[in-house]
Amino acid sequence: MSEQTTQQNDVDAIETDEVVEQRMPNLTPYYAAKVVDAVFSARSIEGTSPTSQMMYAYAKKGTIKTVEGTKKVMFDGNAFKQWLDEYIQKAASGLGAGKVDIEVLADQFM
Repeated sequence: MSEQTTQQNDVDAIETDEVVEQRMPNLTPYYAAKVVDAVFSARSIEGTSPTSQMMYAYAKKGTIKTVEGTKKVMFDGNAFKQWLDEYIQKAASGLGAGKVDIEVLADQFM
């Protein structure tokens, strides 16, 4: 085996040992809401998932990073994935939006 072939095999090994971050596709707030619905359903999470209108509001407020320079409002795929993971974790643990114990809240004002 030649030295060049050995060096190429070493480079291949290095490339395969590296962890490459998966690039998630960008998506519109409408499709983001559909993805959240699908994940809620697949994981049997009870609760209300955000509507497409809410997702557009998240884009406008900068809650989820958007892609600049496009005509459509588009979420950055990786930013949406990070937000989704956190949102699903909160929803599954009962800490999601709309999960307020009114009695505990009222006690704080007494």
